[in-house]
Amino acid sequence: SVRRTFTFPGWAPNASQALLAVATEELAQVAGVPPKILTIHAGLECGVIGDKLPGIEMVSYGPDIIGAHAPGERVFVESVEKTWRTTSQLLTRLAASPAAAAPSTQEL
Repeated sequence: SVRRTFTFPGWAPNASQALLAVATEELAQVAGVPPKILTIHAGLECGVIGDKLPGIEMVSYGPDIIGAHAPGERVFVESVEKTWRTTSQLLTRLAASPAAAAPSTQEL
């Protein structure tokens, strides 16, 4: 038998949050195309953090992985580099000033 001793809270992204708009712009700039905004079975950390800090703005993104947490898990190396560049640019923009963090008026 299996005994469940803990659970992790779910997480539903807020499509109207400013952080998502800014992250979408940075992802599009690095990739050259607008990202697909999806809800998938991932982002465990966002659920845990969001449970402790209700209302916090969060995004979850990362490299392209096949077979996560399984013996044949693989990562596409070029997607790791894009994830790093996106994270670096996003943090630089957010640290610059509140005005710099606001999404641009351009549509993606």
